[in-house]
Amino acid sequence: IFILKIFRDFSYILFAKRVPLRNLTSESKIIFSLFDKRSIKNGYLNDDYFRDILLDEINVICIYKLINPKFFRGLSYIKLISQTKKNYSAFSEYSFLTFFSILQALFYSFIYLIRIHFFKKNFEVDDNLKKILFKEVNKEIFNGTIYQGYLQEILCKRIFTKNPKMILSVWENHPWNRVLESSKKKFSPQTFSKGFQHTGFNKKLLQHYPSSLEQNLNSYPDEIICNGLVNQSELSKHIENTNILVGSALRQNHLFSKKASKLAN
Repeated sequence: IFILKIFRDFSYILFAKRVPLRNLTSESKIIFSLFDKRSIKNGYLNDDYFRDILLDEINVICIYKLINPKFFRGLSYIKLISQTKKNYSAFSEYSFLTFFSILQALFYSFIYLIRIHFFKKNFEVDDNLKKILFKEVNKEIFNGTIYQGYLQEILCKRIFTKNPKMILSVWENHPWNRVLESSKKKFSPQTFSKGFQHTGFNKKLLQHYPSSLEQNLNSYPDEIICNGLVNQSELSKHIENTNILVGSALRQNHLFSKKASKLAN
């Protein structure tokens, strides 16, 4: 699986449209969103999460993560992002990576493996628990999860060294969200970050219920815009030093259109 992921990333970078980093400035507003075929409406790229707020905006660049790309589907997504008509600047995240980025991520993964090996010797805990913990760590190393985390961090570092004015992301507190925010705080602390919490909410979404140790991680946006009062209330119980506001899910704006249509009739 690890080797296939590396081959996939090399292929995606090869076919993605290159974006010179000089296109990013201190006035740039960067959107991190998700892409699949739902992002295309009537032959135009129309973001499924942020909708019309991106249209014709100056200094806005939308960077897309691919939803469940597999291999060939991912290649078709990269082609669609590049070739579909659009009213805003949009690229795949692979447009900001290089072949050297992959080699860096592989090197960091190897160093991580060595550090874990030495850490294991001095890790004093119950033997059965130790066996379970390191079994899971090794699984994440050899299935490419650790590699993907480093590749995401390399992507973020390349972007944040340009000190953009603001970032807005589709926020669900997934690992890539946490890498994005921790990288922002490390490489460009003056950049203002907003997370758009757009989904429904229940207590099975464990990423929104951090442990006491996770609460101390500096990996939350400066501001979170919630999809409703219940979501705001739940997040406020566990997240500190973040402004948590009530909004709505923009991807549901078709409901407002239907209501307006009925009123008109």
